[in-house]
Amino acid sequence: MLKALLRKQLMELLSSMTRGSKKSNKKLTYIVLLVCLVMFGFIFFGLSQTLYDSFVPLGLLWLYFAVLGGISVISGIIGSVFSTYSMLYQAKDNELLLSMPIKPSIILFVRMISVYIMCFIFQIVVIIPAFIVYFMNNALTVQGVFALLTAIFVLPMMTLVLSCILGYLIALLASKLKNTNAVITVIYVLFLGLYLYCYTQMSSLIAAILSNAQQIGGFIKTFLYPLYLFGCGAKGDALSLALFVLIAFAVFALIYAIISHSFLKLATTKKGITQKAYREKSIKASSPFRALLRKEMKKFVSSPIYMFNCGIGSVMLVVVLIFGAINADVISKLTLLLNKDVFSLIACGGIMLISAVNYITAPSISLEGKNIWIVKSLPVLPWQIFEAKIALHLIITLPAVFIASLGFSYILKFSAFECIAVLLCCALFVLLCALWGLYINLKLPKLDYVSEAVVIKQSMSTFLGMFVPWAYIMLAAALYFITGNILDETVFLMCITAITLILCFVFYRSLKTKGAERFNSL
Repeated sequence: MLKALLRKQLMELLSSMTRGSKKSNKKLTYIVLLVCLVMFGFIFFGLSQTLYDSFVPLGLLWLYFAVLGGISVISGIIGSVFSTYSMLYQAKDNELLLSMPIKPSIILFVRMISVYIMCFIFQIVVIIPAFIVYFMNNALTVQGVFALLTAIFVLPMMTLVLSCILGYLIALLASKLKNTNAVITVIYVLFLGLYLYCYTQMSSLIAAILSNAQQIGGFIKTFLYPLYLFGCGAKGDALSLALFVLIAFAVFALIYAIISHSFLKLATTKKGITQKAYREKSIKASSPFRALLRKEMKKFVSSPIYMFNCGIGSVMLVVVLIFGAINADVISKLTLLLNKDVFSLIACGGIMLISAVNYITAPSISLEGKNIWIVKSLPVLPWQIFEAKIALHLIITLPAVFIASLGFSYILKFSAFECIAVLLCCALFVLLCALWGLYINLKLPKLDYVSEAVVIKQSMSTFLGMFVPWAYIMLAAALYFITGNILDETVFLMCITAITLILCFVFYRSLKTKGAERFNSL
């Protein structure tokens, strides 16, 4: 039984981003993912080289491995913590599996394997470059290879434990509180805020680590003893490495026993509906569009994963604007050194890049799931359903785009014509992203998902829903470098706006005709 469940879980992970697509598209997806992993690997290779050159002369090789091990753990948590709660406790097939003669502890173990694989993927982009730098400066030994394998396969277990603890705490809160989604959303936002702060302060943090290596080493040895053991084991201490492996397995077994004890209760807890006294009142009729939009808005607000992953671009735009306002003097000095007219293109391109992070329509069809027949049975046209999904994307994204456009126009002292050009170009780009996301989701729907996290974070439609608009911006930038000597910056911006408008019309017509037929055939 365990073997069958593991096979099912692995097949589900492999097909999570490509289900419903052609074989060639699946190969393309794997290639793109591999390229992304290699790119991140090069970033951490540079970081590893910097830390190695700084720690080794001080005789702190163990601290080199400990710091990078800690960074890999943080990377794994960032990549998995937002999905752990959903994968362990909110999987769609939990009730089906629990109704079978399968022990809940086995179901939990299989779910944890999925989390482990996610941690593994996010951590190898840190660990492998760290050991490559080490082997470039030291001879390749059997003990070194064994340390590498331990880091690759055992270190993610520590991340798995931390992710499961956080997921367990969220599930525990969900079983006690009524407004669970609000609490989870607050946790997500706080976690993102901490991550963004650390990311913006990365250079300062690295400098602080390098200048306080001895103190940080003492802190790790005292309060983060497993990382100390890992660092010592990676540099060649076999006893420390064995002790680290033993602690990792022991902690995993302890957490697994604790969570499995309450897994059945947390996975099947259903909150009751508060009974309210009936009061007679008039009911206002609403148009089909408003009713459908209200449905889409409730879906968006009720799903923390949907709201956080697909709406974070609006928050990022406001944060970037605040950062720009704080550093307005520095930006004004840059405008004196560089061609001032280019900044209208830079500001417009930056706003467009961040706004594309909002891919609200890209998973919107898939999120209907197996209940899509309810929407299809309504006495409305498919385009009316599409309109509501597009309108939600515009409502969430456009206000932040307008605020950022006006704010940077003021900071950079754009003329009225430049301000209007930036506003119009960004607004039409947001509309294009909404139409494109809906179009690609109709082409690559995923209605048989087990967890919403799979649709929102791992499906091919969401991947293309964000990266194709980014590619469009890159192509526009390349076109500017070709025609920059011919066209004025503002004229070029209006040309891109015209091209965007034409593409919006093309996708609009396609959605009203072929898109409607595709929706009816789902």
